[in-house]
Amino acid sequence: MKLFEKINVGGLELKNRIMFPPMVTRRGDFENFVTEDCKKFYVNLAKGGVGSLVIEMTSVSKTLPLLLGLYTDEHTAGFKEMTDEIHSSSDAKIFIQLGDSLPPLLNVEEIPLEMIDYFCHNLTAASVRAKDAGFDGIELHGAHGYILSSFLSLRNKRNDEYGKNSEGRIKLTKKVLKGVKDACGKEFPVGIRINGDDFIVGGNTLKQTKIIAKELVKEGIAYLSISAGAKMQDAWHPEENQSLYPYPKPGPWTGSAGYSGHRCVPPHYMPDGVNVYLAEEIRKEIAGYNVPVITAGKIPDPEFAESVLTERRADIVGICRPILCDFNWPVKAETGRADKIVKCVYCNKCMEAPRLMRPTACIQGKNKKEKE
Repeated sequence: MKLFEKINVGGLELKNRIMFPPMVTRRGDFENFVTEDCKKFYVNLAKGGVGSLVIEMTSVSKTLPLLLGLYTDEHTAGFKEMTDEIHSSSDAKIFIQLGDSLPPLLNVEEIPLEMIDYFCHNLTAASVRAKDAGFDGIELHGAHGYILSSFLSLRNKRNDEYGKNSEGRIKLTKKVLKGVKDACGKEFPVGIRINGDDFIVGGNTLKQTKIIAKELVKEGIAYLSISAGAKMQDAWHPEENQSLYPYPKPGPWTGSAGYSGHRCVPPHYMPDGVNVYLAEEIRKEIAGYNVPVITAGKIPDPEFAESVLTERRADIVGICRPILCDFNWPVKAETGRADKIVKCVYCNKCMEAPRLMRPTACIQGKNKKEKE
């Protein structure tokens, strides 16, 4: 199976083409340090046979409780323990997704230049800590509702060097990429996750994303991970005094998030592989650059994943909710036991846990007795 062929990513050899993409687990502590539960989660996940995994969005500045941070040197030790144990117990390569949210009550047009410089400094410093912590590479968070994504968006109406046109909107991402590569070394792999389509009115579509992708591969990006949606502009409004939440809320119709949130984590009623075409088109756009393109979004089983690869629609498949449901999804597929995989039903109840400040987990995987 092509699913289990090796692939080179930024100088790293991955043992297969299955990636566990970043997913908030709510397993940090109140000061954003790695906990034993967090470490155990990722170690067990790696043992299930993924070729690579990306540790969830880790903030480069102080953030909300139970999330992860890498904004002080003291945070490094917990991640080092995690990477050491993953490397000693599996062949998985480990990336960490770094980024930051927009400051509360500020739009991208209102962010002063000194705050942009501060963000760049923080991200570069966090990247150096990530390398010191033993990560095999990092992933810049340029998708969803985070800072880089907001600057990349067509909705960015800044009138200075960080706006006006496609060149201005991509400038911050290029600046961050250069800073990280200068600090960590040209050989240290730096990938990025971007939206193939924002799925909001006035947001990026493939027309803009193709330009972004081509510019980033010219700058030496190690891989392009293609996500979609999850923009705050159509996030649903929860109870009073709670923050906006862009992802679907479980229910008979899978909640009240906007369309953008549904496209990021496609519910059961959407077609399998509903977002694969985004990666496929971007892959065509950068043909000849030898930069792997990763797709994700409702890829339910090994057979479907294999078809995505054999049809050359992507180079790597990101499998999140199905592996959350059954950590052994990869090894069962590789050993001819795909029929034993506990199947994700895409109920999206796993997306409710982080909103309620609980560890992300799968009801299926936890409560259904796994077939041997």
